[in-house]
Amino acid sequence: MAMATRALMEELELSRRTFPDWLADVIYLYEGPVVLRGGNAFRVTDSAIDDAFGDDGSFRWLSDFVRFADTPPRQAPQWRVIERLRLIDLAFKIARPDVAQHFGRKLFLPAFARADARAVLNKRAWPGSVMSFFLCPGARPMAFGKNYKEASRSIFMSSMFWFANVAALITAFFSVQPVFNLTRGWIEDFTTSQYGAEWTEPVLWFWWAAVAAILFFTARASIATLIVMGAFAIATKLL
Repeated sequence: MAMATRALMEELELSRRTFPDWLADVIYLYEGPVVLRGGNAFRVTDSAIDDAFGDDGSFRWLSDFVRFADTPPRQAPQWRVIERLRLIDLAFKIARPDVAQHFGRKLFLPAFARADARAVLNKRAWPGSVMSFFLCPGARPMAFGKNYKEASRSIFMSSMFWFANVAALITAFFSVQPVFNLTRGWIEDFTTSQYGAEWTEPVLWFWWAAVAAILFFTARASIATLIVMGAFAIATKLL
């Protein structure tokens, strides 16, 4: 994608200083519908381009973009770089319809979405998603670098969600057996009458795991909702 962008800039005789203006004109003047691969509409708000590019007089955003697209950097990309990637991808496909995917009048955009960005962040987070789930809730906010305010806010919220996960895990651990015992008799009778006694043990194990999973995700959703309602307001005021 970086090589294609450089080639497009050379073809249109665009400089680094004129590229953001050209990109804004291309996106805002395009009147056709744009959808993502999943079928959802893709719309650019009035402030999206300003937020993505801003008043960066040094124009280092282009170097960041090329370095990220060609060879992944050692540090995780910021959300601002991700938004630039998505806008550049959109402008490139509008300007070069021969390389875009069309279906009727709709332009299909395989956008660099936030889900992809989160996957990149997770891969670069240390010590990893499994370890950070139990031990290091502040691993992912390390990507904020010297933006201490955002890093502090993210660490605080990540810690709250980490607490919700652990609390839900403990709740499910102590609740699974009582709930399982309430339905064990019915499961045994139903399995024996329908499939025979030899299937009773495997079905019971499967049902125990299903009950544990249901309890965990239900408890996590409930606890996380309560935490967010209180913690987000506190974090907004304190940070």
